[in-house]
Amino acid sequence: MITPKLVSFIIPVYNAEHSLFPCVQSILGQMYHPIEIILINDGSTDHSKDLCNKLAEVYASIHVIHQENTGVSQARNRGIREANGEYIQFVDADDYIDSMMTKKLVQAMKSNKKCELVICGYEAITTKTSRKKYTPCIEGMLKNNRYLTHIGELYKQIILPSPCNKLYRTDIIREHQLSFTDKLSNGEDLLFNLDYLRHCKHIHIIGDTLYKYLMKDSYSLSRRYRKDYLQEQQRLLEEVTRFLREKRALTTKNQQVIGEIYANSIINALTNLFHPDNSMPRNRKKEQMDDILLTAKRNVDMKYFRGTSQKRLVSMLIRLRATYGLYAFFRVKPFLQHQQRVLSTIVKKVKHE
Repeated sequence: MITPKLVSFIIPVYNAEHSLFPCVQSILGQMYHPIEIILINDGSTDHSKDLCNKLAEVYASIHVIHQENTGVSQARNRGIREANGEYIQFVDADDYIDSMMTKKLVQAMKSNKKCELVICGYEAITTKTSRKKYTPCIEGMLKNNRYLTHIGELYKQIILPSPCNKLYRTDIIREHQLSFTDKLSNGEDLLFNLDYLRHCKHIHIIGDTLYKYLMKDSYSLSRRYRKDYLQEQQRLLEEVTRFLREKRALTTKNQQVIGEIYANSIINALTNLFHPDNSMPRNRKKEQMDDILLTAKRNVDMKYFRGTSQKRLVSMLIRLRATYGLYAFFRVKPFLQHQQRVLSTIVKKVKHE
């Protein structure tokens, strides 16, 4: 009888006292064994430390590491160093996983001895009734770099960036000394995955949405102001482009998807600039908007600003150099979004009465 291979779960924990237990329970309830769970308490200031210790006392498969707060990237790196399994899964302490997730990922990995990575879909959950599934554009065993044809689309679908919907081989991570960077506030996951994929020729993609991402706020991304948003997005797109060039996979299809993502980033950067939490004076916002528009003209073909009415409007205003028109539009946009959220909440309440 062949002994099943150990899977190491790495969970960074920071002030997760309310979500950690259901997260861990979803892992302990996996239909696959053996597993180990590595909890890295990253300087929590709530009761997470005590909860981690209690879980480790009850379950022999749980190991706890306490450290000063260094951020999620360094916490994951610590987990990688401590892992004993042949495979690694990353789980965030706010989330949970389907009971069949590990079994299906391991089965996919073992279906071909050359397989180096397994990817699945995931589900974003905002409330008990609000769920959105993110399903990969392609499924099955992709041999001999065939996955490269779909990299752009997988990136656009938000399937590529996250480490939590994947099963990694520990030997590949350690042989090539791969780690998460802490030099970015956003996008470190994508860079890790690109580094890992540099050493992959054969990957398996599962269509099932097995990872459950719990969003505390369905509009959290639009509500959080990020000072260096566009610069970070530019770097990530440059890294994806560089990766595809290295792999000789910068096809017309992949270039088109990257262009579309770049166009979305320009719109998001303008939206972010007028975020209510941005206390920048009006003249400084105007200067930054000019910089964003200059970036758009230099790096993005206007044909990628198509599709939604918002994209078409922004494209027209950029071509007309209607700076004040853009300023006015993005200044009132947060107010319109707020009104839309209020209306949506009222409608949902009425439906449930």
